[in-house]
Amino acid sequence: MMLWCDALIHKPSELNQEILEKLKLLGEVYEIECTMARDISKWSGSGVESNLYTYWLLMKGKFLKGENLDTRLEFSNEILQISKEKKDVIFTGLGSYLLN
Repeated sequence: MMLWCDALIHKPSELNQEILEKLKLLGEVYEIECTMARDISKWSGSGVESNLYTYWLLMKGKFLKGENLDTRLEFSNEILQISKEKKDVIFTGLGSYLLN
């Protein structure tokens, strides 16, 4: 949402569909990374929380086995891989001067 608000300061002629799509994808990256951090930090093991980390544990058959550092790292690595793939799409074709 912050990215969208920042984009509104530009002249309408400066915004196009490609820029808006990249902003949307970048927002998805931030959302998934923030969700990962929040869900891991709030997870108590009770199963009461209905969040991405709980769902992932259930889908991987790890919920009843107990949570540990290796499990958190595996979850984090999967999320970061998804994030990396989205970033690759966003930044492909941008001039290197924009990435520094």
